[in-house]
Amino acid sequence: MRTFTLTLALAFPCSTASASETKAGPEAQRNFWAFTEQIAIALPGDAGHLTKLITRHSVRASTRTVNDEESMSLEIGPSLFADDIKVQMGENHRAESVSFRLSGTCVSLESVRKRYPNLLVLTHGSSEREWNNFGTQVGDSIIAFWFQGTNFGCMQKIEVRPAAEILSRLNLD
Repeated sequence: MRTFTLTLALAFPCSTASASETKAGPEAQRNFWAFTEQIAIALPGDAGHLTKLITRHSVRASTRTVNDEESMSLEIGPSLFADDIKVQMGENHRAESVSFRLSGTCVSLESVRKRYPNLLVLTHGSSEREWNNFGTQVGDSIIAFWFQGTNFGCMQKIEVRPAAEILSRLNLD
């Protein structure tokens, strides 16, 4: 299977925002859950349809400077941004997975556990430099929530992949 990464490229003016420890408000969290769950339900699927779905769920799309790099960014809720969105492509223009980084306000592990009480532990880091990765199944996909080290107050990254692939790796199929 031939794969490549497609980075969405939309440009509208927007101010820069850095990651903070400010908790995302209820509206931002509702938008975040809807955004990630719609992606999970759409995978695997037509890349064109998925691209439209991703941009439709955003408040505003822009090119922003994040960590000294210019990146495509979608505001998915008040002060909550999906940065560096990548769609992994498979054969026949099918989207296989989606990943993005979060910036702006923070979504905590506590918020994730309220939304999804039964989380899978996908990876567990033992130092500040390692990642802790928790997941939940929505449709035929697993949404993976990434936290750096012991900072469970601010999610850093999201990855949505086919459930069969992840469950097989964890011997849960």
